[in-house]
Amino acid sequence: MDGLNELLISFSLCLPRLIGAMILIPGFSTRVLGGQMVRNTIAAVLALPLFPMVSADINQLDATSFLIAIAIKEALIGLLIGFITAIPFQAIESAGFIIDNQRGASMAMTMNPLSNEQTSPLGILLNQAGCAIFFSFGFVLIWLGAMYHSYVLWPVNDMLPPFTQNATLTALQAFSHIMEIAWRLAAPAVIVMFLAEFGLGLMNRFVPQMNVFILAMPIKSALAILILILYLNLMFEAFLEEMLVFIDFTSWMTAFLGG
Repeated sequence: MDGLNELLISFSLCLPRLIGAMILIPGFSTRVLGGQMVRNTIAAVLALPLFPMVSADINQLDATSFLIAIAIKEALIGLLIGFITAIPFQAIESAGFIIDNQRGASMAMTMNPLSNEQTSPLGILLNQAGCAIFFSFGFVLIWLGAMYHSYVLWPVNDMLPPFTQNATLTALQAFSHIMEIAWRLAAPAVIVMFLAEFGLGLMNRFVPQMNVFILAMPIKSALAILILILYLNLMFEAFLEEMLVFIDFTSWMTAFLGG
């Protein structure tokens, strides 16, 4: 029975990091998978290759309180990994929201089933497209390989690894990347809508009889959708480049840990 308990404890410590990361990744949302039990089952299956390594690391640890601390630490690492992985998805969703806000459609806020957040229609569309790319282009395999490698960079039984002096700067850079990527993805449509609004302002100046306020939203919406269609290929190429940077998050963990 003691041997069975050790096996169960070792396997249970494989799960918090995976589950913590999957919570923040839109493609693993409980609404998409059909419930928390399904997501936990997927995490358990993905944790099977980790079991021998984690079991060897945990054998020398007997204190129950220390095991609880390790489980909490693993969950926090998983949330950190999930945040880094979700940066491209948050950025492309924010780009859609910026475009909708500029064209005056931000009032049509609705719930995004992937992220369980309120966002605009175009933000939902681009976020779902990003999730489709994540799974159909094989990025999920790159992410899974990085997840397994994270157990080498930060083992389960290692509570406080040495942080580098640049750890805080690295964390701030991760936060700033969200809006930086979002504005780069939304810039063409935003610039065109700004020029359209500038032209409508001049028209209102010289033709005051024309109600440009009624015309502004449909004109800017049509231009935004047209420009979006024209540069959609370039947008997703840029999104793929950013996804490669953040999906393989081991470089970010190395920057934190100095490995």
